[in-house]
Amino acid sequence: MRFTSTELITALFFLFLGLCTPAQANWDTPDAPSQQPTLSSASEVAYMDLTLRTTDSAGGEVSVDKAFSLYFLSEGTMGWDRYDASKLLPRGDRWAAIAFEGVKDGEEVLKAQESRPYSDSLQVVDVKLIKKNMPAATYTISVETWYSVPSNWSLRLRSEALGKTFVIDDPSDTISFELEASSSSEEEASKSAPSAQKTTSDTTHIALAGEVGPADSSLPVELSSFSVNSTRDQAVLRWRTMSETNNSGFAIQHQEVHNADAKDQWSKIGFVNGKGTTNEPQTYRFMTSSLNSGTHIFRLKQIDQDGATHYSEPVRLVRKPSGPVDLTTAPNPFAEQMTITLTPRAAQSVTIQLVDMLGRVVKEIGPVDVSAGAQTQMRMAGNRLSSGSYLLRVDGETFTETERVVRMR
Repeated sequence: MRFTSTELITALFFLFLGLCTPAQANWDTPDAPSQQPTLSSASEVAYMDLTLRTTDSAGGEVSVDKAFSLYFLSEGTMGWDRYDASKLLPRGDRWAAIAFEGVKDGEEVLKAQESRPYSDSLQVVDVKLIKKNMPAATYTISVETWYSVPSNWSLRLRSEALGKTFVIDDPSDTISFELEASSSSEEEASKSAPSAQKTTSDTTHIALAGEVGPADSSLPVELSSFSVNSTRDQAVLRWRTMSETNNSGFAIQHQEVHNADAKDQWSKIGFVNGKGTTNEPQTYRFMTSSLNSGTHIFRLKQIDQDGATHYSEPVRLVRKPSGPVDLTTAPNPFAEQMTITLTPRAAQSVTIQLVDMLGRVVKEIGPVDVSAGAQTQMRMAGNRLSSGSYLLRVDGETFTETERVVRMR
C-alpha cells in the first residue's frame, strides 16, 4: 500500500497525539519541524502548533497544554474530517486548556487539531479557553511548530471578554494576558455576555474569535458566534459580529440532508440586513418556517456592499419527530411516481404497502431498516395503476401510519 506525502504527515501528527495522554494539565504534540517528512513541491500544506502555559504571580508553572494545532492542506474541509482531532480535557482539579470549537455528527465538540482547506483567503476559527479552579495567573500562548506557513500569514485571536486582539505572525511571537482567579464574579460576567464567557460550576469558558490567513487582508465582517436551536418545528439562528465594514447583509442558506450522499446543494431561505460599517458588536436573529424532521444544515452568506461574498462555517440541527414517525408523500395526487419520506423516532424495520379500495395490496416496499431521527426517502412507481384513491400504509415495529393518496392520469 502506498501513501501520499500528505497522508504520511497526517499519520505522524496523529501518532504523536495518540501516544500522549493528559497528565494533570499537560499534553504533548510534535515539537520540531525536523520531525516533519519532506513534502513534494506540489503539496500545499501549512501547520501551526501552539502551547498554552500558565504561571502564577511567583512565576511558577501552573499548567501546560500542548494539544492545540492548525493544519492547512488541499484535502482539508470546513467540517469534521479525518485530519481533525478531538480534545481530551484533563481530569485534575486545577488546569487550563485551549481548544477549537467544532461539530461532529451533529454534536458540538472541542478539537485539539483543526484542519482547514489550504487557501489564500482569511479564515475564521472559533477558539475556547477553558480553566478550572485556576488562581490568578498569566496565560501565554507560544509557537512550538510553524511549519511551511507562508510569510504573509498570521493568527489573530480576539476576546470580547478581555477587550483585546492578539496577533501571531512569526514563530517568535507570543500572546500573553492575565486572568483573575475563578470567582462568583465570573459567573455574573457569563450571564451578561454569554457569547464571550460561560461559567459552569468551577469551570470557566472564554470565547476567542480567531482569524488565520494573509496578514494584509481582513474580513469585512468579523463573526464571533453563529448557532442554531430548535423551537417546536422551527429553527432559530443567532449570530454576533465584532465589527463590520461595508456589510450589506446576510443571506441565510439551508440544506436538508436526506442521506449520507447528499450533494452540497444550498437554498436561500431569508435575508437579514447588515449594519454597514461599525466597530460595535452587533447581534442578529432569524427564525425559519416549519421544518421537516431530520437533519438540517445552515450557513450565512455575507454580502458586501460591492457584491463580494463570504461564507460562514455551517451549523447543524437535528429535528426529531414529535410522534413515533413523521410521514409525508409528494406529490399527492401523483401520476408517474410519488416520493415517500419518513422519519421514525426509533430505529426499526418498516414495510410500506399501497392498498386499493377493495383491500388488495397493489404495491409493496420492504422491509427496510430505517435510522432513528433520520429521513428516509423511497419512491413508488404508479404508471401501471388505475386512477383513483389508495391507502398508503406504513407498518413499523412501534407504529402503523396510514395516508390517503390519489393516482391521476
